[in-house]
Amino acid sequence: MKKLFRLMATGVTLLLLLSSRIAVAGEFEEKTLQLINSYRSANRLKRLADSPLCGQLARQHSREMLGQQEMNHNGADGRFRQAQAKGATGCVENVAWNMQTPRKLFDAWHHSPGHDRNMLNRRMNAGGIGKVGEYVTFFACEIP
Repeated sequence: MKKLFRLMATGVTLLLLLSSRIAVAGEFEEKTLQLINSYRSANRLKRLADSPLCGQLARQHSREMLGQQEMNHNGADGRFRQAQAKGATGCVENVAWNMQTPRKLFDAWHHSPGHDRNMLNRRMNAGGIGKVGEYVTFFACEIP
């Protein structure tokens, strides 16, 4: 009986830790999109709508990177096609690994010309952030 209790207690502890990590990822994602939108506003661009589609595709890619233990853009064409099938006419993607805070992530993308260009792309009107483990993806699309 004692072992069962310990296993149950361990299971509950793990479940609580897992739930806590999900909440932290959600806050990280939300804050990162807020930073991008503030940056866009400061540059007289429309804010990105928080898109369930873009968020789903971003999390999907971050999960894949975690599984591969590698930061990459593998499968970007497939994600772009999935978005097009849902009505998007163009998309951009930024990826990152091991960024401790949304601010550090934003600053890294801001100081990289290609990533910065994606955050300021005038055509994009919807976006999402997906953080899984230490991998983060920003996915934004033009959705009419």
